[in-house]
Amino acid sequence: MEPDTIERVDQVFRKQRRLTFSYAAVFFFLVLLIPYLTINAEWWYGRPVWGGLTLNFLVVGIVFHLVYWLMGLFYTIQANRLEDELLNRPSHTLDSSKKGGALHA
Repeated sequence: MEPDTIERVDQVFRKQRRLTFSYAAVFFFLVLLIPYLTINAEWWYGRPVWGGLTLNFLVVGIVFHLVYWLMGLFYTIQANRLEDELLNRPSHTLDSSKKGGALHA
């Protein structure tokens, strides 16, 4: 296998850095949005929306955790694609014809 040029490696690392900072910025924004709304928006912390629980409680207790798990999953999928691109490997796909539907290169 032919080694990659420094330009090619640099291009893929720039893409990886952009992907990482994009996800970090979204996560940081969401983390800061919760206390901001808690301080400034009465509809966020003052009114029960379901079973006596406020929107703030539901988001912090349940929704926020689901969001960062999904962000982690999507980030991992995109980062793996970039790594495959760097190593000149075909992208992983879900092959449902194989037993168990495992990932295959």
